[in-house]
Amino acid sequence: MIRKLQNELDGRRDVRNCGIDQPVKWPTPTNVMPGTPEKIAILAERAERGFVLHHPHDSHLDEFIHAKIAFALALQKTLECPNDYSI
Repeated sequence: MIRKLQNELDGRRDVRNCGIDQPVKWPTPTNVMPGTPEKIAILAERAERGFVLHHPHDSHLDEFIHAKIAFALALQKTLECPNDYSI
């Protein structure tokens, strides 16, 4: 829900670079998780190229958490013992 609202706002907003009358240079979105060494390298490269650091469609930590929960639930389901132990 929050992501949907943020995307709507980003679509309506006239985004500028620090008040300078130039359009924003958007980088290609990435699915690398925040806080990882890979993401830090991507941010450094974006800064060197003059892009804004964060793209609205970059992966977010909440997506990572949801994926881990879904994986844990699926794993738990596969490891559950059947209720019927009869042979």
